[in-house]
Amino acid sequence: MPNTQLLRLAKTGANTAELILYGVIDRWGDIDPKTVRDELKSLGKIDVLNVHINSEGGSIFDGLALYNTLRAHDAKKIVHVDGIALSMGSVVAMAGDEIVMAEGAMMMVHNPLWVQAGEAEELRQAADVMDKLKDQLVAIYARRTGKPAEEISAWMDAETWYTAEEAIAAGFADRTEKRMAIAAALDPARFHNLPAHLRQSPVNIPPQVKEPSMAETNTAPQGPQPAAYAELKAAFPKATADFLTSQLDAQATLDQARAAWQRNLEERATAAEARLTELKAKADEAAKAAAAKKPIGSAGLNDSGEATNVDAGDFAALVDAKVGQGMPRHLAARRVAKENPAAREAYVAAYNAVHKLSQR
Repeated sequence: MPNTQLLRLAKTGANTAELILYGVIDRWGDIDPKTVRDELKSLGKIDVLNVHINSEGGSIFDGLALYNTLRAHDAKKIVHVDGIALSMGSVVAMAGDEIVMAEGAMMMVHNPLWVQAGEAEELRQAADVMDKLKDQLVAIYARRTGKPAEEISAWMDAETWYTAEEAIAAGFADRTEKRMAIAAALDPARFHNLPAHLRQSPVNIPPQVKEPSMAETNTAPQGPQPAAYAELKAAFPKATADFLTSQLDAQATLDQARAAWQRNLEERATAAEARLTELKAKADEAAKAAAAKKPIGSAGLNDSGEATNVDAGDFAALVDAKVGQGMPRHLAARRVAKENPAAREAYVAAYNAVHKLSQR
């Protein structure tokens, strides 16, 4: 198994086994569906499989592969949501014959997400595929909950979060159980309807990674130690390599790195806000010119009356501004493309030009 802390499968009795799914569902990430399938086959016949989930989701296709692998297995599947089952994590949970939510656990459903760049026809085709994928996920949730597809679709549109009790009431789970609380490690920037108590929580090292106690190490207490690369990567999954390297070079502790990351986000948000103000001023000028019936073809307007003094950087700046305000990047790009088609077209044209040059 690639990471025994995040993905583990082992027999717990003559006819029982335990599967741990803690992390991102992705063939190149923490949880590889092919590995799970191969390891399940190697166990032989089992009657009960206890599946423990603490996942913020991952790849749609890998999640569906994992869901179908578990659902097709002959054993009785008892799914335990230990911390979080978000996005594709909630889909995988639906493979359980019985679904148990730990006290304090959360489940979330939302629309499938996809990042796509290309010409208009390519983007339209991508949107069609997204609709088909959503239909598949709605069918999975409907099969488990017995709720109408229209109701489930509305829940997904709103990115709906459920406590253990709410998940049971909606049909996503069967019962809850008390256990030691588990702090979920997730990136708040990925979600736009995150509950307040999770939004305010610090980004933590994944809960299964704990520092040894004094009794375990049998050593004298030490002060804060510089964070290792693995710790920084786990704490800041969206950080650039430059940021991680800078913290390693500075021998920063995790607390110091968190403070630096916060400053980094604030600086980017400030810059994005400034750029957004500039772009709004441009838009206001274009609107005034259009209202004054400025002659077609004059500087700053095209035949449709849209501003032409935009460039590819405008689109990126607008997206950064919304990301700085807390919106996930994929949703920010979608919103900016809708609200600022001229900036989006300039970005796509610049992207295609660079891409074609790189192919020569």
